[in-house]
Amino acid sequence: MFPALWLLPMSIVREIGPWHEELTLNNDAEYFTRALLASERLLFCRGARCHYRSGIAGNLSGSKSLQALESQFKVLELCERYIRTVEDSERVRRDFAQSWQRLAHFAYPYYSSLAERAQSRARQLHSIRIRPGGGLRFRILSRLIGWRLARALQVVSGRP
Repeated sequence: MFPALWLLPMSIVREIGPWHEELTLNNDAEYFTRALLASERLLFCRGARCHYRSGIAGNLSGSKSLQALESQFKVLELCERYIRTVEDSERVRRDFAQSWQRLAHFAYPYYSSLAERAQSRARQLHSIRIRPGGGLRFRILSRLIGWRLARALQVVSGRP
């Protein structure tokens, strides 16, 4: 869930402790996973809106640096640990397997060892396999030659 619209009671803020400042990319997911797990309930407000800055050159959420993706890896690792401590079901393992695969798709081919670590985590959790998104040509090519080679060709052709 996108956390920009969350209001937390101070009792929860004190209980979960500070934001982990050593994390960069997606650090809000780690913080709000702890907040959600410490909460008695979550209330939903239909119609809430958030105006978020996007499309800004050099912003953190668009970063593909190794440091940013290592942070994303650590965030996903922590969130998985927190949630599986509370519920270690097939549903949770399947969902985290998909998250690990999305990270692998995002990281490849820029940081292939990180992508492989993420793929390995996914395989350990569940047999579900997802394909990376892309245009029609990319989807056809990835079915013929595999997503990794299709992604590498995509990057070589100038697409990020």
